[in-house]
Amino acid sequence: MKLIKNKKSLIGLFCLASFVFLFATATIALAQDERGWADDIDANLPDTTFVDILQNVIDWGAGIVALVAVLVLIVAGLFWATAGGDEERTKSSRKWLIGGIIGSIIALGSWAIVRVIIYVFFQG
Repeated sequence: MKLIKNKKSLIGLFCLASFVFLFATATIALAQDERGWADDIDANLPDTTFVDILQNVIDWGAGIVALVAVLVLIVAGLFWATAGGDEERTKSSRKWLIGGIIGSIIALGSWAIVRVIIYVFFQG
């Protein structure tokens, strides 16, 4: 039961950090707008749009998921190689490998879907 509470607090901390990051990027995007609430802000801000920021956030998120998936694949491969014929460890390693492959597919798929949507609706 203690492990579940730690997972919930970790998920809460991740959600809070994500909210703070998205709020900060949205604030920067609004500050750049000439018609926005910060007209007298320094003109040395980068020329990025909300779509660019959203695309960067999705790219970073997909990259992190892909990195974790690759690490899971490597660890699962090592566990399988060191199983020594033990059926339980082999089954567990196989499940981890399948999870890593699914994670890789999700990361690549989400990245591709976002790229297509942004191209079709905003750049095409």
